[in-house]
Amino acid sequence: MLLKRSTILIVLLVLLVGLTATSASAANANANKKVSADLVFTPVETPQFSAASSQVYATAYSVYTIKFLQTNWHGKYIPSGCPGYYLDLNWGNSANSLRLRVYGADGRAWGPFYDNSDGRSDGRILFWVSSPSGTLAPGTYYHEVFGYCVSGTEDYTI
Repeated sequence: MLLKRSTILIVLLVLLVGLTATSASAANANANKKVSADLVFTPVETPQFSAASSQVYATAYSVYTIKFLQTNWHGKYIPSGCPGYYLDLNWGNSANSLRLRVYGADGRAWGPFYDNSDGRSDGRILFWVSSPSGTLAPGTYYHEVFGYCVSGTEDYTI
């Protein structure tokens, strides 16, 4: 009886390890794109603007500061029919670490995102945020910036 139980336990353990390995390889294959129920976070190297899209994608940057364990909130209004927007949290000093969460117009949260969430560790989190439906839900999207590991005061733009 003891031998049967240990054999069953070993078989279950092998199956669990196999499932974990399969899940990990599937996650690595799609690591560059973060899809999360109604929003897609696609890493980009540099925001690409065109004259035709400047009204929809125009972004003005202000410089903010943050300290260790401090939270700052930023809102961005998304008009009806908007296909997406560039989410660009840039602090430049990769020795410090900021965390980002995104809250959609309906209040749902996405993230957390860290420096390497876009595939690079460069003191910047840069995504093209879009929807599988083709347009984002209109309303105000909030961005929560958290001083996860900050020495002194860190300047950033978003």
